[in-house]
Amino acid sequence: MGRVGETFPTLAQRFLPRLKGYSPLLSRLLYTFVILKILRSHHHHLIFQLQDAMEAEPDYLKNCPHIAIEFPSASSLMFFPDETTHAAIGGQFMLEQTYLLPVEAMQEPQHAPLNTLQTLLYNSLI
Repeated sequence: MGRVGETFPTLAQRFLPRLKGYSPLLSRLLYTFVILKILRSHHHHLIFQLQDAMEAEPDYLKNCPHIAIEFPSASSLMFFPDETTHAAIGGQFMLEQTYLLPVEAMQEPQHAPLNTLQTLLYNSLI
């Protein structure tokens, strides 16, 4: 079973003000001392914090707008989640594979989560 929730821009507007700032130096130190498996960019830093912020609010997880989707046994799903929140909430096995597509190669780059976050961050500075 899975859940599909609100759009990424709505989610980002809700949680972005609570997120901690990004430090390239701290990211480098955490990677150097093998605390992080990858060297995180500002974008990755924000995405991981968004996930943590959602998980830290049980009321949000319980009451956020969403649609529950049930899948029959032995079924597969291909999902392009850039513009919506999603979660696996049941089932026995899950295999997740992430493919990164450069923003400039996208058909509608204005909808890329990276551009959404940059726009929201820029607007919060004005």
